[in-house]
Amino acid sequence: MTRDPVAIVQSAVDLQHVRAELAPILAEIRKGEVLLERGARILMDRRYQAGVLLASARKQFPKSGPRAAGWGEFCEALEISRDTATRYIEIAEQVAAQPELAERQSWMELYREL
Repeated sequence: MTRDPVAIVQSAVDLQHVRAELAPILAEIRKGEVLLERGARILMDRRYQAGVLLASARKQFPKSGPRAAGWGEFCEALEISRDTATRYIEIAEQVAAQPELAERQSWMELYREL
C-alpha cells in the first residue's frame, strides 16, 4: 500500500479558545435580538401615532377639487409618500377598532393581517 506523498494535515482546533471567542459574540447577538424586538415595537408604536396624527390632518383636505392637491403637498413637506401616509392611517384606524392588533410583533405582520 502506497501513501500519497502529499498529505493534508489539519491543525488541531483549540475548543476552549473557540468557546472563549464565541461567548462575547453570542452575547452580542442575543443583545442585538432584544434590541431589534424593542426597536420593532417602538416603530410600530410610532407608526400608529403617526397614523393618528395624519388621519386628523387628512380631514382638513377635500378628497377632490382644487384643494385636494394640498394633501399631497402636505405629505411631500413631511417627506413621506401619500401611500405611506395612507398605510399609517389605515394602521391607526384598524388598531383603534381592534386594539389587540397593536400586540403584533412587526409592522409587516400587522399589515399582512389588514
